[in-house]
Amino acid sequence: MNSIASILVRRSILFAVLALVALSGSALAEDRAGPPGSGVQIRVPTGWKTSETAKDGESFLISLSPDGEASVMYGVAEAANLQKAVKSLDAFLGKLVTGAKMSKAKKLSLNGMSALAAKGTGKLQSGVAVQLAVVIAQTPTGKVLFVIGLVNAAKKNAYKKTLDEVLAGVRPAS
Repeated sequence: MNSIASILVRRSILFAVLALVALSGSALAEDRAGPPGSGVQIRVPTGWKTSETAKDGESFLISLSPDGEASVMYGVAEAANLQKAVKSLDAFLGKLVTGAKMSKAKKLSLNGMSALAAKGTGKLQSGVAVQLAVVIAQTPTGKVLFVIGLVNAAKKNAYKKTLDEVLAGVRPAS
């Protein structure tokens, strides 16, 4: 597999810019601001490549593992409530993953932010089977944050701890 990032860039103009940052293993090294306007802070594993872009009032940040087998995408958009944002998420996921089958969303609190979470499976446009997790949270700025974790299904166990730690690192900016 070449790289999940190249597939994402080809499939969506939302991810036009890919800037490099760094990663190794599952160590979490960098706390940084989330997508512009989100009002959240995130953790990026050491060595992961990270890029951000904004278009039409929506901003995005993508972190990609060094081997291209896992990625976490963050998007922030205007939305009146979390349920309304689910429709936007369906359209967004349709650009990345085909045949996505998601579990029913469950309510949770993500470091004090109201959120919905679901897990699922699907295939990238290249045919690679992936596992995905989606969290939709109401941010301190009143916007909706989408957090989408994708991992090659064959590598899910190798990335489970790292992806769990990344999700736990999403919190209101201080």
